[in-house]
Amino acid sequence: MCGSMFVDYHVHPDYSYDAKDSIDALCRKALSVGLDEICFTTHYDLDPVRNDIDCFVRVNGKLVSSRSNWFDHYFEDLEKAKATYARKGLNVKFGVEVDYQRAVEDEVKRILSERHFDFVLGAVHSVDHISISLEDEALICFREKSAREVCEKYYLQMESAVKSGLFDVIAHLDIYRKYSADLIDRDTQSVCVDRAERVFDLMVEKNVSLEINTSAFRRGEGEPFPSMELLERWKSRNQKMVTVGSDAHVVTDLGVDIDKGVEVAKKLGLKICTFKDRKVEKCL
Repeated sequence: MCGSMFVDYHVHPDYSYDAKDSIDALCRKALSVGLDEICFTTHYDLDPVRNDIDCFVRVNGKLVSSRSNWFDHYFEDLEKAKATYARKGLNVKFGVEVDYQRAVEDEVKRILSERHFDFVLGAVHSVDHISISLEDEALICFREKSAREVCEKYYLQMESAVKSGLFDVIAHLDIYRKYSADLIDRDTQSVCVDRAERVFDLMVEKNVSLEINTSAFRRGEGEPFPSMELLERWKSRNQKMVTVGSDAHVVTDLGVDIDKGVEVAKKLGLKICTFKDRKVEKCL
């Protein structure tokens, strides 16, 4: 819980090509688990190298290009949900999760400026256009590159993402841990932390916040994305604002382990924040 509020700020409806459940189904589930606020963050991927792999969204059950007019449908569905569920005590926020690619930075900037989002998550999901968040591809990536090289390239791309000024919050920092925990030795971990510190400095400069992503708990890990060590480094910069999200792609994961994320925040003296019109609305 977030003070007297229970919120989930990383939720994928079936507009995301890898998600299964509708906005309406997720809202109904949100009510059943006691959420006060839900922020939908459909994947928005435009990597031209991966155009035929994951640059898709789902509209009315059919996969269409991420460059189509899908936002018209998405916002229409969100508006309906907002009106319907506000009467039932659930606040619906309009968000998106953007996979950062320097080559499409201007295109993303234009789209974001044309739409009225409450919240924009920035993420890096691939290294050299190979996914590090999908198991099959991650295994290829870590077979071709050392964990240190993956880490360094990940954080260089993340630095560019933060410098772009496109994002309100950085999602699941250190997501490379997902399939490389056994490959990261002490020396590599030290390099990863040093690289993350550079990103944190840029985030402070650009007024970008950090997400506590609880999906790692569902995998049986004892800490979220990012790790406790990195969250400590974030706090050391006198940064207290974070969001918390389950990264749910199905209704059964909605709100799961949010309480653990909130406990982590409390332990470190961080404040869980909500957003409206791309600005912090409240922190509890």
